[in-house]
Amino acid sequence: MRRLERALLALERPVNWLVGAPQLNPFYYTGQIAVFLLGVVSITGLFLVLFFQVGFDASYLFVARIEQQFLARIVRAAHRYASDALVIVSLIHGLRLLVQNRLRGARWLAWVSGVVMIAPIWLAGITGYWLIWDERALAITQSFDNILRRGALSIENLIAAAQKGNDWIFIMIVLLAHLAFSALIGVALWIHLARLRRPKWLLDNYWLIGLTVVLVVVSIIAPVGMLPKASLSTAPGAFPIDLLYLFYLPIAFNATWNSPWVWLALVAIIVAAGILPWLPPQKKLPRLMIDPARCTGCTVCATDCPYTAITMQPRTDGAPHKFIAVENPDLCVACGICIGACDDDAITLGDLTTEAICRALETRVQREPGRPVVLTCERHAAHNARARRDAIVVALPCVGAAHPDIVGRVIQAGATDVRVIGCPPEDCLNREGNTWEDGRLTRNRLPRLKRAFATEPLSLFWRAPDEFSRALASTRADKLVVKLTWRNFIPAFVLLILVLLAQIWLTNPMFAP
Repeated sequence: MRRLERALLALERPVNWLVGAPQLNPFYYTGQIAVFLLGVVSITGLFLVLFFQVGFDASYLFVARIEQQFLARIVRAAHRYASDALVIVSLIHGLRLLVQNRLRGARWLAWVSGVVMIAPIWLAGITGYWLIWDERALAITQSFDNILRRGALSIENLIAAAQKGNDWIFIMIVLLAHLAFSALIGVALWIHLARLRRPKWLLDNYWLIGLTVVLVVVSIIAPVGMLPKASLSTAPGAFPIDLLYLFYLPIAFNATWNSPWVWLALVAIIVAAGILPWLPPQKKLPRLMIDPARCTGCTVCATDCPYTAITMQPRTDGAPHKFIAVENPDLCVACGICIGACDDDAITLGDLTTEAICRALETRVQREPGRPVVLTCERHAAHNARARRDAIVVALPCVGAAHPDIVGRVIQAGATDVRVIGCPPEDCLNREGNTWEDGRLTRNRLPRLKRAFATEPLSLFWRAPDEFSRALASTRADKLVVKLTWRNFIPAFVLLILVLLAQIWLTNPMFAP
């Protein structure tokens, strides 16, 4: 997994260089982009469904009229391309979570719900193509008839339904199935994000506007077009198939491949992906504990926890404070952000406390004077950040676990300076650890760096894990949030247009049943 993440980081690096700002690297926003694309599919799909007509002839003529109107043609193309992009972005999102090991422990529900979404997304795509009733839809019908081997979708039955005027029933069933699968996607997405304190449903405005422009431009450049109408008296000819949804067609029309074992193998792959959080068994995470005697009920730890593992409850022990923080170890991912949020050192994660970190660092600084102290996260450490001779590197579960007081204490102990090297914007393994730490150390968020230490040599770097050495050697600190200019947007969105056009070309080869 570590090697695979290095390969992904190598792909992300030129994108960061091209756009000039991590805030415009689409790799860091795959989850939010997937939600945006699902929203586009839902809105454009609602427009199409409102005017849709059911029946073999009626459905085809409806789509033909759509293609004759400029705006309606753009809506249909955006619906199609957003559906394909949703699959690709979701797969990249899942791959990044996998290589970063963000699927174990309390994160299992997010992973499993994401895997469960595979089936309704795939079936929603197939039924969407089915509704047009062109040669592709006829091939889909025959493919399912080949798979089921019961004759329920045979040409004879369809001809009989058309002669009786009941063809609208068949199309209506497909339409209702399409809507049902789409609704299941929404339910699975809600479960996917329900465990989070601050689920990120929406992208920033510049992303929303930019991605909308990208989809509109591509929809104008490459309209979907029409295939010949399905004829029940002749076999469908060659047509392009969408490999993201219709990859199964070559299997269904091949007598050798179309066997129960092939379909069982595909199901087994999905099931194996679903049980990955427990393979192999995870080592036990350090336990989160809160000392009631030290807790002052300030609510900062509960606010900062991304996973609702800490809640505030009324005190019943007679202490003067109104509330007390209560931990839920079952929801804890052991990120340690709550430790960095606690001014009273009331939180323990295994053996990790703010006081323990400070004492260990003071000992090392006194033993190795004249060297900088680097606070980083386990993700950076996994990419050889610990192997340094020019600095004292301390790897915390997340940079958000570092309380601001650590900075002053290690400087007083003799460190030349303190450097915090964390993940780029929107790419923190623990969602908001880098954001909270940046706010604390710049005195914009509680707990704040003490004013007496504000002038001490402190530098913040928000870089990808494979840029740790560059960050350590850099003389210029980073800002987590930078002001973007038009120069950043143009290369980013031109790149997305080219990627989307390449996706259309690569995923639609010709196929003859």
